[in-house]
Amino acid sequence: MKYLNKKWATAWVATFLMSTAFGASRSPNVVLILADDLGYGDLGCYGATRIKTPNIDRIAKTGMRFTDAYAPGAICSPSRYAIMTGRYDWRTGEKCGVINWDAPYHLEPGRPTLGTLFQNSGYRTGYFGKWHLGFGMRHTVDWDKPLMPGPLEAGFDSFYGLPANHENVPYIYVEGHAVVDRIPGEKVRLEGTHPKWETRGVSPLRDKFECGPRVADKAVEFIESVPEGQPFFLYYSSVEPHIPITPSDPFKGSSECGPYGDFIQQLDHHVGRILSALEAKGVMDNTIILFTSDNGGLYVGESGTLPHAEAARKGHRINGELRGRKHVIYEGGVRVPLIASWAGNIPAGTESAQVVSGVDIIATLGEIIGYPFGHREYIEDSFSIAPVLLGNQPIDEPVRPPVVSTSAIGTFMIRDGEYKVIEERALIPQLMEHVKRHYDGWGGENSKQVYKLSKDITEEQNIFVERQDVYDRLTAYLNRLRRDGSSKGFDPADYPK
Repeated sequence: MKYLNKKWATAWVATFLMSTAFGASRSPNVVLILADDLGYGDLGCYGATRIKTPNIDRIAKTGMRFTDAYAPGAICSPSRYAIMTGRYDWRTGEKCGVINWDAPYHLEPGRPTLGTLFQNSGYRTGYFGKWHLGFGMRHTVDWDKPLMPGPLEAGFDSFYGLPANHENVPYIYVEGHAVVDRIPGEKVRLEGTHPKWETRGVSPLRDKFECGPRVADKAVEFIESVPEGQPFFLYYSSVEPHIPITPSDPFKGSSECGPYGDFIQQLDHHVGRILSALEAKGVMDNTIILFTSDNGGLYVGESGTLPHAEAARKGHRINGELRGRKHVIYEGGVRVPLIASWAGNIPAGTESAQVVSGVDIIATLGEIIGYPFGHREYIEDSFSIAPVLLGNQPIDEPVRPPVVSTSAIGTFMIRDGEYKVIEERALIPQLMEHVKRHYDGWGGENSKQVYKLSKDITEEQNIFVERQDVYDRLTAYLNRLRRDGSSKGFDPADYPK
């Protein structure tokens, strides 16, 4: 079997023995940092020159930078669900778009999550920032009642953050199961109609300019509060650089490409504060740090008034040389930064071209800490990339089967080695109206396409006619994934090159 050969088994055993040794004596802390709409070209370590990100670059310098990492989706909540559970979001009822800001809890009761993985392993767990995975079991959230199930039911001891994007109503923060800063005797509610809703029952309202610094404060406070000797898992989900682009006063004018660059430099500052808190606590050397983004950046070209366009006019390339943007299935929508560090374990200053996905995070961390997933703890689509991180994976052997990602309209792509296939399929009837309106402007992605990315990273040459065999092989593989409800349990070698 292609992914269970002798070399892979040897690498897995080496990784397992290392994780067992650490688990028995000194379990590593884990910090997962998820940026919001950060493009492939937005960081210094990925080629940015007009935006300075020294703290994030430091993680890359002391660890490993992936060149071919993918978000599970080209838009927010599909990626967040997959990262949290190890399961592609298209396996749920959410086949396109994102869940609404007032949607019910999107995680199935009893499903393992990153939170439960660490909580069941004796870790103190905390989630801070943007959630966007729903609250409660009603069709729409009643903000006046306890917000459960929610992050606490997903395995987090502490939660402080935003229900969804920092542009979305209601303009509130949630801590644990409750809205904070409530006005005594008043219900938390919305009045008026879209787009002029007004949040009532809370004072002060959430401020879009200060919410980034506030959730970063909470993440730092969490690190400081963990008792000495207890391992912890911190999930920091930043609001930056999602629209609206709202850098706080200390960062306005700090970059060379306008407010968009300022906002990313604010994110980098928050990351620096987390690194400093780890150092002050004396735990940096025993902490795994993962940094990635939920999807590609919102590249809109050089015209228009959005800060993204201003950044482009000033020479910044949000997604580097990649085609497309957030929402679409081209590389600019789904290829993302992924950086990992762990002193003495992940080789410093290294780079990997392994094709991996954010959906792999839960299996990877589970293997490293030696967590024995039970037979009912399904992580259907997550494969451990620990052998790559720890330097045990042969460079010429893929660490996982082909990667799948989806766009905002539900188009699928499959990446296998140097080839990428975009599947043509019937559009989903329940597409959101705003998605329909934007479809033509997103490049007509829903057609049969094959790209050889080793020669054509900008996806300019569709070689479907010449390599229909690649298209047929990988779409057959994708249909098998859909049919079986899992990426596991069969050998991808059944679909030979």
